[in-house]
Amino acid sequence: MGRPPSPAQRAVQITFVLKGHLKNVQVAYIRVAALLARVRDEKLYRALGHATMDDYAAARLRLQHAHSTATSRCMTGSASSTGRGWRDDRRGSSPS
Repeated sequence: MGRPPSPAQRAVQITFVLKGHLKNVQVAYIRVAALLARVRDEKLYRALGHATMDDYAAARLRLQHAHSTATSRCMTGSASSTGRGWRDDRRGSSPS
């Protein structure tokens, strides 16, 4: 039976796994943005009975526009290709 990994070895292993998960999040973010842009550009939200993209995002995805600041636009949740930020309602109503 071998020795258990040292704290440094465990830290390296966990860091490796974390980097993989973070990469997956980045890829998913880009995919979500592309799909939101497609729904918006093709006005597919109308086929589901929503008058606007905002209505669709709020009702179907529980997303809202993020609050913008004077210096930059914060994006949380998902975003469309126009740079309009969306806030995931599951995070609460605190300013982004």
